[in-house]
Amino acid sequence: MTAPAKTSLALLPATAAPAASGVVATLVRLWTRFQNRRDVARLLELDDHMLKDLGIARGDVFEALSEPVAADPSELLAASASERRLTERARIRESLRSVQVMKAAEQAVTARSRALAA
Repeated sequence: MTAPAKTSLALLPATAAPAASGVVATLVRLWTRFQNRRDVARLLELDDHMLKDLGIARGDVFEALSEPVAADPSELLAASASERRLTERARIRESLRSVQVMKAAEQAVTARSRALAA
């Protein structure tokens, strides 16, 4: 009885090696997406306050998981969280601008009142 022959990419014909490595890369990518999908699904175990601390909402998690299996839900979730942060920063900037405008208007009114009183 002989031992089974070990197959390695070096023993394959030159044209088969790239195809085999492409298959391996695809399998690794699919496995990674499967693990990421499982990890994203575990986020649903957290309460809404903990999700908010992470910068995501429960709806974001459901939306990421509703994508086709071939899509990586962690990438979609990261993009959603990034978009939420950018929106929040823009809202804060606009709010600060409004406060600055209000203070400037208030100072102008105070200066005008003082000028009229003098």
